Amino acid sequence: MTTERFNVEGLRVVILGGAGGIGSALALGFRRSGAHVIVVGRDAGKLAQAQRLLTEGPGPAGRTLQADLGRPAGIEAARAATEEAIGPADCLICCQGVTTIKPAFELSEEEYDAIFEANAKSVFFSCISFARGMTARESGSIITVTSLSAHSGWARAAAYGASKWAVAGMTQS
Repeated sequence: MTTERFNVEGLRVVILGGAGGIGSALALGFRRSGAHVIVVGRDAGKLAQAQRLLTEGPGPAGRTLQADLGRPAGIEAARAATEEAIGPADCLICCQGVTTIKPAFELSEEEYDAIFEANAKSVFFSCISFARGMTARESGSIITVTSLSAHSGWARAAAYGASKWAVAGMTQS
């Protein structure tokens, strides 16, 4: 068996929400495997930390981009900026996410909206934005990262679980 079909060297990978946790590990792995990586997020401090990781060790130096992915206009601006920096994405990884841990009856409407905006709405419109170019080129991959809570739920995280179920449903659709 060859590993040729799993080779990512030279691919352009955009990771949304990649400044921490799973996204950061994916960014580092793709970069060390030879991919050109851009991590997009909103937290300047986390992005600065990610930038250090993306320039140390083997592989092409990665980049970071600060962007608000909560609205389609911000997503379009981020897509345009990543294309300007490295060209069109060969792979988009959506792993953005936030939560508020508390009983559902204590969750405010604003907290609920913030969770769904970050975890579901931004993923939906990010996939659409990047998929347009991939469809036109007849090439590309989109990976969405959900959570175990998308399959079994978590106590004190009802909105988070529902938002991750939404991403699983979008991905299946």
